[in-house]
Amino acid sequence: MNKKALICVVDDDALLRESLNYLLRAAGHEVACFGSAESFLDSEESERCDCVVADIDMPGLSGIDLVERVVEMSNPPKVILITGRPEESWRERAMYSGAVGFFRKPIEAQSLLDIVQRSVAA
Repeated sequence: MNKKALICVVDDDALLRESLNYLLRAAGHEVACFGSAESFLDSEESERCDCVVADIDMPGLSGIDLVERVVEMSNPPKVILITGRPEESWRERAMYSGAVGFFRKPIEAQSLLDIVQRSVAA
């Protein structure tokens, strides 16, 4: 039996976390949700996570900060960053930080599922 990929959703917006939880579970993934980067990093799931979908603009550690912390892990998960901010500079910062993907809200569901699938298959 194939192990389901663990996708961790990190966003301070509870409605978006819930929506992404349903979307990713419907696609066959195991999902864990967190309201902050700090709560994710302090969790057991951070060590076994395959992919993180995180908001850039959160109180405390930002999504960019999260990528910088994750890449230092022994087996780092891939990180996909999302934002509601319109500035193009956020895409550049996200990709420079080491994120494997970047989306502006509202997120196109199939595009997100495609990059999550590519990330966990790599």
